[in-house]
Amino acid sequence: MKLGTKYLAITGTVKSVEMNTYGRVLTGMFEGFGSAGNYGEANIIFSNVTVQDAKGKIVWQGGIAKYGKLLNCPVQLDWTAFTLVSKSLMMSAAGSDPTKLVNAVKSSGGDYHIEAITENPVEMAARLAAIDLIGFIENNLSSGSVR
Repeated sequence: MKLGTKYLAITGTVKSVEMNTYGRVLTGMFEGFGSAGNYGEANIIFSNVTVQDAKGKIVWQGGIAKYGKLLNCPVQLDWTAFTLVSKSLMMSAAGSDPTKLVNAVKSSGGDYHIEAITENPVEMAARLAAIDLIGFIENNLSSGSVR
């Protein structure tokens, strides 16, 4: 990173990335029914982040954790209300017959449609962490303090 005429070395470790998606579930006129929402979210944790100037002096070090959330999840279950009712009837018709029950469970698997994406919540959380890091660097360089 170049700041004015100064160069900085930034190192660190991605400690963890957690991502959850909450798709739209049913399609058609019942779209979204039975869904926990229509978004994706991510938590990202960077550890052992160290920022050094060109002389090796530590400008800042620590960890950063950020959360990102984006609406309109690209994952959708390709079921209509008719599919849901049909699968439910198959399960109840199986009764206690083990063979019918196994076949009903096997046939009830969902088909998912995944749309192309241009952004994701992991990238958003990482960008927010970068913004925080830039703020830490600016504060420490302008005050002359080292953390």
